[in-house]
Amino acid sequence: MEIFVSLYDPIISSTDDVNFGSYTGAALKVETTGSINVSGDINITSPDFNLQSFCGGDTCSDDALILANNPAVILRAGVSSLQEQVANIQLTSWVILVRNFLVLLLILQVL
Repeated sequence: MEIFVSLYDPIISSTDDVNFGSYTGAALKVETTGSINVSGDINITSPDFNLQSFCGGDTCSDDALILANNPAVILRAGVSSLQEQVANIQLTSWVILVRNFLVLLLILQVL
């Protein structure tokens, strides 16, 4: 099972299916024109404090404002268009458990 941990800016916008095992971190938004499959638990620990300082004025979507001020989860699958900007990033992750310590290695590739 893959574990997704994000301390900052946990907004995923995708034109493909989104699959992950578990999530622990700040308020989360996943939006996709495809499907969303979460095979584990989602644990929200706080609002997205980075968005609080970033979303001054009318620079953010209504959803981003919700995430900035609330420990919230927003999951939207099969949408016809995405609200948030999309970056072309491939994410590959490996989770290794070594004597009760969790090591999470993320490799990001910007296309």
